[in-house]
Amino acid sequence: MPALHGPHRRHRTLLGVLLTFSFALSLSPLAPLTAQPPSGGGTVVIDSVEVSVVNVDVYVTNRKGEPVAGLSREAFQVLEDGNEAPISNFAFVARSPEAVQTAQTPGAVDESVGAFPVAAPPRDPLHVVIYFDHKNLRAQSRNVLLKQFSGFIDRGLGPDDLVMVVSAGAGLTVHLPFTNDRGALRATLDQIRKGSTERSMVDGEQQRLLSDLDNADQDTMQDALDQLEMAENAQREQARATLNTLQYFVTALAGLPGRKAMLYLSDGIAGTTDEEMAAFGRVAAAANANRVTFYGFDARGWQPDSSINPASRGGNMAALVNNTLNTNTQRPLHELSEATGGFAVTNTTNFDGALEKVSTDLGAYYSLGYTPRTPNDGRYHRIKVKVQGKGLKVRYREGYLARNTKDRLADRTLAALTFNTGDNPLGVELRPAPVEVAADGSRTLPILVQLPVHNLALIPDGEQYTGEVNLLVLIQALDGRMAPVQEIRLPLTLPKAQVEGDKPTNVAYKLSLPIADTGFKVAVGAKDAVSSLESFATIQIGG
Repeated sequence: MPALHGPHRRHRTLLGVLLTFSFALSLSPLAPLTAQPPSGGGTVVIDSVEVSVVNVDVYVTNRKGEPVAGLSREAFQVLEDGNEAPISNFAFVARSPEAVQTAQTPGAVDESVGAFPVAAPPRDPLHVVIYFDHKNLRAQSRNVLLKQFSGFIDRGLGPDDLVMVVSAGAGLTVHLPFTNDRGALRATLDQIRKGSTERSMVDGEQQRLLSDLDNADQDTMQDALDQLEMAENAQREQARATLNTLQYFVTALAGLPGRKAMLYLSDGIAGTTDEEMAAFGRVAAAANANRVTFYGFDARGWQPDSSINPASRGGNMAALVNNTLNTNTQRPLHELSEATGGFAVTNTTNFDGALEKVSTDLGAYYSLGYTPRTPNDGRYHRIKVKVQGKGLKVRYREGYLARNTKDRLADRTLAALTFNTGDNPLGVELRPAPVEVAADGSRTLPILVQLPVHNLALIPDGEQYTGEVNLLVLIQALDGRMAPVQEIRLPLTLPKAQVEGDKPTNVAYKLSLPIADTGFKVAVGAKDAVSSLESFATIQIGG
């Protein structure tokens, strides 16, 4: 194969090579992006092989709920869709060996590495999200829980762990982007304590409904019951809104490397029917697909058993309604948490102990890796992990989504759009250009996607160089609406003189966006087809 011209070559001055691709974007409503195919240029066909490894984080505990170390690879068995998957990668990761127990099961301990086969933590940082569900969370119970966060911040987080603070109310608000600045984290949580929640307004309406029922007579009872039905429907709508926000958020987290843990703070979520619980199951599956572990916290503390017949507690209509409105609010927390390898914290005010248990999870686990039988097939695959040992219990994510190359690039581009993350080894730059006015008076804003040629891997072919760059473009209005992802395949054919000369060459592509009243963000993911290097860049216009 001819020698590649690639990132090792540097130039000193500037020459722009402009290839133009126009996009149409309507922000009301958002429409799919459209692109005109490249004109001229050759096509380079690149054969590449990507080896996928599925990573499963496994938490092993004894009868007392304490983490267990010292197990060997042979103590574990992994099944994918019911078929055994040989374990290729194995490590026990622990920040503090003193925090875990040594397994006592004969034959299960790896004697070759000693009682604590402690591996170095993965290179990718742990991303922790503290997620306040203000649609379903009262300020008072939230603040009681937050008082117990000090120990978690001091002892539960590693120095390189990145923490984000978000709240979901009328929309999704990022109060603190991912950071390892513990001072900023404390300041943000202090600020959160001072804020209100939407749940307080719901409580006021619920108390009014209960009062109406207590005072209802034969003439007004039907109206009170109609009000009850409306309240139940509103609660279901709120649960659907909660699910939609969660679905988007865990999907955006997919593009972040390594493990992701979400501390989900709520006062419970309504989920009484099989249909509603199936919807929560789909969110759990999305979290599994994106390697997100849920830890659900019911901040209310102890709650009476809602299955008790209200007649035994007085039998009044208000008690019946209160029972109905609060039935199974803890069940979805368990569904989301346990299916993703985490656990739910309910019916307790000892949040210190629960947070300590989360800390142990984050810092002591087995990392198992295996090569899937059908990688990149776009399907969701079920995972089951078995462990040898008397009285041992395991927690792990119950499945994963086998993404292809395009989907993985799209995930990382969405993460860049949402969290401003992503490396940029190709040096992608997004630059707005002067507004253009068409003959019909319509105005568009061009955005140049610019890549330095010296960062690309190009193949010499006579008097020219060929290569290929694949772009994924995501555009999101600042009100949350998003255009469908647009994929662009860009074959490159550049004259030899431009590539090998002393003047640096930039390859640029133009996105033409219509002028809109609302602002928007643009994220571009670029992948060099020859070197497989990926880059991500974002820009915000207006707002």
